[in-house]
Amino acid sequence: MRTLPVTLAMVAILLSLHPVYGSEIDQTNDLRLRCGVGYLLIADMPEMNNTAEESAEFKRMSGSLLNHADTILAQQGISTAEREEIGERYTLEMDEILQKDLELGFDPEDCIDLVTESDAAAEAAALDAEIDMYMTCGAGFLAAARVKQGEGETKIAAELEALGTQLAGRGDDLMIEAGYNTAARHQVGQLYGQSAGEKFNAGEDLKYDWDTCAGLGQ
Repeated sequence: MRTLPVTLAMVAILLSLHPVYGSEIDQTNDLRLRCGVGYLLIADMPEMNNTAEESAEFKRMSGSLLNHADTILAQQGISTAEREEIGERYTLEMDEILQKDLELGFDPEDCIDLVTESDAAAEAAALDAEIDMYMTCGAGFLAAARVKQGEGETKIAAELEALGTQLAGRGDDLMIEAGYNTAARHQVGQLYGQSAGEKFNAGEDLKYDWDTCAGLGQ
Protein backbone atom coordinates (compact mmCIF):
# COMPACT_ATOMS: atom_id res chain seq x y z
CA MET A 1 0.00 0.00 0.00
CA ARG A 2 1.62 3.26 -1.07
CA THR A 3 1.56 6.36 1.10
CA LEU A 4 1.60 9.12 -1.49
CA PRO A 5 2.36 12.79 -0.75
CA VAL A 6 -0.83 14.83 -1.00
CA THR A 7 -1.71 18.32 0.17
CA LEU A 8 -3.40 18.65 3.55
CA ALA A 9 -6.27 20.47 1.87
CA MET A 10 -7.40 17.12 0.47
CA VAL A 11 -8.14 15.59 3.88
CA ALA A 12 -11.75 16.74 4.05
CA ILE A 13 -12.35 15.69 0.44
CA LEU A 14 -11.00 12.19 1.02
CA LEU A 15 -13.02 11.77 4.18
CA SER A 16 -16.21 12.91 2.50
CA LEU A 17 -15.67 10.72 -0.56
CA HIS A 18 -14.96 7.57 1.45
CA PRO A 19 -17.04 7.55 4.64
CA VAL A 20 -17.44 3.77 4.25
CA TYR A 21 -13.83 3.17 5.26
CA GLY A 22 -14.64 3.78 8.90
CA SER A 23 -16.97 0.77 8.93
CA GLU A 24 -14.68 -1.46 6.86
CA ILE A 25 -11.53 -0.87 8.90
CA ASP A 26 -11.83 -2.43 12.33
CA GLN A 27 -10.29 -0.85 15.40
CA THR A 28 -7.16 -3.00 15.40
CA ASN A 29 -6.41 -2.49 11.72
CA ASP A 30 -7.08 1.23 12.14
CA LEU A 31 -4.38 1.27 14.81
CA ARG A 32 -2.00 -0.73 12.58
CA LEU A 33 -2.41 1.91 9.90
CA ARG A 34 -1.94 4.81 12.30
CA CYS A 35 1.11 3.28 13.93
CA GLY A 36 2.60 2.21 10.59
CA VAL A 37 2.18 5.60 8.97
CA GLY A 38 3.37 7.31 12.16
CA TYR A 39 6.58 5.27 12.22
CA LEU A 40 7.18 6.04 8.54
CA LEU A 41 6.81 9.78 9.08
CA ILE A 42 8.87 9.80 12.29
CA ALA A 43 11.70 7.97 10.53
CA ASP A 44 12.41 10.98 8.32
CA MET A 45 11.54 13.84 10.70
CA PRO A 46 14.69 15.98 11.20
CA GLU A 47 13.53 17.10 14.64
CA MET A 48 13.61 13.49 15.86
CA ASN A 49 17.40 13.39 15.38
CA ASN A 50 17.25 9.71 14.49
CA THR A 51 20.43 7.82 13.85
CA ALA A 52 20.58 5.88 10.59
CA GLU A 53 19.89 2.69 12.54
CA GLU A 54 16.90 4.20 14.35
CA SER A 55 15.46 5.53 11.09
CA ALA A 56 15.88 2.14 9.44
CA GLU A 57 14.14 0.38 12.35
CA PHE A 58 11.22 2.83 12.26
CA LYS A 59 10.85 2.09 8.54
CA ARG A 60 11.09 -1.65 9.12
CA MET A 61 8.36 -1.53 11.76
CA SER A 62 6.27 0.67 9.50
CA GLY A 63 6.59 -1.78 6.61
CA SER A 64 5.63 -4.71 8.82
CA LEU A 65 2.50 -2.96 10.10
CA LEU A 66 1.39 -1.51 6.77
CA ASN A 67 1.92 -4.76 4.87
CA HIS A 68 -0.13 -6.62 7.49
CA ALA A 69 -2.88 -3.99 7.37
CA ASP A 70 -2.89 -4.01 3.57
CA THR A 71 -3.19 -7.80 3.47
CA ILE A 72 -6.23 -7.65 5.73
CA LEU A 73 -7.85 -4.93 3.61
CA ALA A 74 -7.20 -6.94 0.44
CA GLN A 75 -8.79 -10.00 2.05
CA GLN A 76 -11.85 -7.86 2.75
CA GLY A 77 -12.17 -7.19 -0.98
CA ILE A 78 -10.95 -3.59 -0.95
CA SER A 79 -9.34 -2.79 -4.29
CA THR A 80 -5.76 -1.66 -4.82
CA ALA A 81 -6.90 1.85 -5.76
CA GLU A 82 -9.06 2.11 -2.65
CA ARG A 83 -6.21 0.84 -0.46
CA GLU A 84 -3.90 3.47 -1.92
CA GLU A 85 -6.46 6.14 -1.08
CA ILE A 86 -6.71 4.77 2.45
CA GLY A 87 -2.92 5.06 2.72
CA GLU A 88 -3.08 8.67 1.56
CA ARG A 89 -5.82 9.48 4.03
CA TYR A 90 -3.95 8.04 7.00
CA THR A 91 -0.73 9.74 5.88
CA LEU A 92 -2.46 13.10 5.78
CA GLU A 93 -4.07 12.62 9.15
CA MET A 94 -0.91 11.42 10.91
CA ASP A 95 1.23 14.09 9.23
CA GLU A 96 -1.07 16.81 10.53
CA ILE A 97 -1.07 15.29 14.02
CA LEU A 98 2.73 15.10 14.15
CA GLN A 99 3.38 18.49 12.56
CA LYS A 100 0.93 20.28 14.87
CA ASP A 101 1.78 18.15 17.91
CA LEU A 102 -1.85 17.12 18.35
CA GLU A 103 -3.17 14.27 20.49
CA LEU A 104 -2.45 10.89 18.88
CA GLY A 105 -5.70 9.37 20.07
CA PHE A 106 -3.95 6.10 21.00
CA ASP A 107 -1.22 4.80 23.29
CA PRO A 108 2.11 4.54 21.37
CA GLU A 109 2.98 1.52 23.52
CA ASP A 110 0.18 -0.39 21.79
CA CYS A 111 2.08 -0.02 18.52
CA ILE A 112 4.89 -2.23 19.80
CA ASP A 113 2.51 -5.12 20.45
CA LEU A 114 1.08 -4.74 16.94
CA VAL A 115 4.59 -4.76 15.44
CA THR A 116 5.29 -8.05 17.20
CA GLU A 117 2.03 -9.48 15.88
CA SER A 118 2.69 -8.21 12.34
CA ASP A 119 6.24 -9.57 12.36
CA ALA A 120 4.86 -12.98 13.37
CA ALA A 121 2.23 -12.81 10.62
CA ALA A 122 4.90 -11.92 8.06
CA GLU A 123 7.07 -14.84 9.18
CA ALA A 124 4.12 -17.22 8.94
CA ALA A 125 3.23 -15.93 5.46
CA ALA A 126 6.84 -16.32 4.30
CA LEU A 127 6.91 -19.88 5.65
CA ASP A 128 3.63 -20.71 3.89
CA ALA A 129 5.04 -19.34 0.63
CA GLU A 130 8.18 -21.45 1.03
CA ILE A 131 6.09 -24.55 1.74
CA ASP A 132 4.00 -23.86 -1.35
CA MET A 133 7.09 -23.55 -3.55
CA TYR A 134 8.74 -26.75 -2.32
CA MET A 135 5.53 -28.78 -2.43
CA THR A 136 4.53 -27.48 -5.86
CA CYS A 137 7.97 -28.14 -7.33
CA GLY A 138 8.31 -31.50 -5.63
CA ALA A 139 4.93 -32.67 -6.86
CA GLY A 140 5.73 -31.33 -10.31
CA PHE A 141 8.95 -33.30 -10.62
CA LEU A 142 7.24 -36.45 -9.33
CA ALA A 143 4.47 -36.02 -11.90
CA ALA A 144 7.06 -35.46 -14.63
CA ALA A 145 8.89 -38.59 -13.49
CA ARG A 146 5.75 -40.67 -13.98
CA VAL A 147 5.36 -39.27 -17.49
CA LYS A 148 8.96 -40.06 -18.39
CA GLN A 149 8.67 -43.53 -16.90
CA GLY A 150 5.65 -44.15 -19.09
CA GLU A 151 7.66 -43.03 -22.11
CA GLY A 152 10.40 -45.51 -21.27
CA GLU A 153 12.98 -42.89 -20.25
CA THR A 154 13.83 -44.61 -16.99
CA LYS A 155 17.08 -42.75 -16.27
CA ILE A 156 15.49 -39.31 -16.59
CA ALA A 157 12.48 -40.56 -14.65
CA ALA A 158 14.71 -41.69 -11.78
CA GLU A 159 16.50 -38.32 -11.68
CA LEU A 160 13.20 -36.43 -11.65
CA GLU A 161 11.78 -38.71 -8.97
CA ALA A 162 14.85 -38.22 -6.76
CA LEU A 163 14.64 -34.44 -7.09
CA GLY A 164 10.89 -34.42 -6.54
CA THR A 165 11.25 -36.57 -3.42
CA GLN A 166 13.98 -34.27 -2.11
CA LEU A 167 11.91 -31.12 -2.59
CA ALA A 168 8.71 -32.64 -1.23
CA GLY A 169 10.68 -33.83 1.79
CA ARG A 170 11.93 -30.30 2.39
CA GLY A 171 8.36 -29.07 2.10
CA ASP A 172 7.30 -31.65 4.67
CA ASP A 173 10.04 -30.46 7.05
CA LEU A 174 8.80 -26.90 6.67
CA MET A 175 5.24 -28.01 7.41
CA ILE A 176 6.47 -29.62 10.63
CA GLU A 177 8.13 -26.31 11.47
CA ALA A 178 4.82 -24.56 10.79
CA GLY A 179 2.98 -26.91 13.16
CA TYR A 180 1.21 -29.25 10.72
CA ASN A 181 0.42 -32.64 12.22
CA THR A 182 1.00 -35.94 10.37
CA ALA A 183 -2.53 -36.17 9.00
CA ALA A 184 -2.49 -32.59 7.75
CA ARG A 185 0.88 -33.05 6.05
CA HIS A 186 -0.33 -36.23 4.35
CA GLN A 187 -3.45 -34.47 3.10
CA VAL A 188 -1.48 -31.47 1.84
CA GLY A 189 0.94 -33.77 0.02
CA GLN A 190 -1.95 -35.56 -1.68
CA LEU A 191 -3.53 -32.28 -2.75
CA TYR A 192 -0.30 -31.00 -4.29
CA GLY A 193 0.25 -34.32 -6.06
CA GLN A 194 -3.29 -34.30 -7.43
CA SER A 195 -3.00 -30.69 -8.58
CA ALA A 196 0.34 -31.29 -10.33
CA GLY A 197 -1.00 -34.39 -12.06
CA GLU A 198 -4.08 -32.54 -13.31
CA LYS A 199 -1.96 -29.69 -14.66
CA PHE A 200 0.31 -32.12 -16.49
CA ASN A 201 -2.64 -33.94 -18.02
CA ALA A 202 -4.16 -30.63 -19.10
CA GLY A 203 -0.87 -29.36 -20.53
CA GLU A 204 -0.81 -26.46 -18.09
CA ASP A 205 2.25 -24.87 -16.52
CA LEU A 206 2.96 -25.14 -12.82
CA LYS A 207 3.00 -22.07 -10.59
CA TYR A 208 6.81 -21.99 -10.68
CA ASP A 209 9.00 -22.52 -13.74
CA TRP A 210 11.32 -25.50 -14.03
CA ASP A 211 14.50 -23.47 -13.56
CA THR A 212 13.20 -22.07 -10.28
CA CYS A 213 12.21 -25.53 -9.11
CA ALA A 214 15.51 -27.09 -10.17
CA GLY A 215 17.36 -24.35 -8.28
CA LEU A 216 15.74 -25.45 -5.04
CA GLY A 217 17.50 -28.78 -5.23
CA GLN A 218 20.99 -27.29 -5.44
